[in-house]
Amino acid sequence: MAFFRKKRETAAEQPKRSIPGSVTRGVFRTFANAPAWLGYPLLKEQSAGVFHLIKGILFRRFAASRYETFEQAMLRLNLTEQDIKQRARNIRIQFWVYTLMALLVLVYSGYLLFSSTLVAAALGFIVMCLCIMKAASMHFWLFQIKKRRLGCSMKEWFGVKSTEEHQ
Repeated sequence: MAFFRKKRETAAEQPKRSIPGSVTRGVFRTFANAPAWLGYPLLKEQSAGVFHLIKGILFRRFAASRYETFEQAMLRLNLTEQDIKQRARNIRIQFWVYTLMALLVLVYSGYLLFSSTLVAAALGFIVMCLCIMKAASMHFWLFQIKKRRLGCSMKEWFGVKSTEEHQ
């Protein structure tokens, strides 16, 4: 009779007892797995990656690779005063071209807003923003040439005075 006796199972070896309804829940989970159909894990991973990239772009601190004065940069690049004046003139022309382009695209985008589709007007506004960004970049370079200083801050560029300067 000992031969037919069941061996006692330990807790780890015991089969899991099914709860009533667990079979239907498993079948339902297999057939109606909406997150898997939508690719939720992949979407979650990609959005986290995009968020990380945006965070890195917006909140990154730039460290200057070299610290030099305007005069040291002129010596290093072998530039004369005439070269600096010519470059400032070219940058001023580029600034006005980008500013004029931004104004023309703004007018055209306003026209498209009322006569065409909203998408065309939105694309025009995006192009206008790019022109404004480029014009601002040119103006900042002109400011640095005028002040003969490299590495000027945004506060200096906008002419904002700090509280220490007022006292």
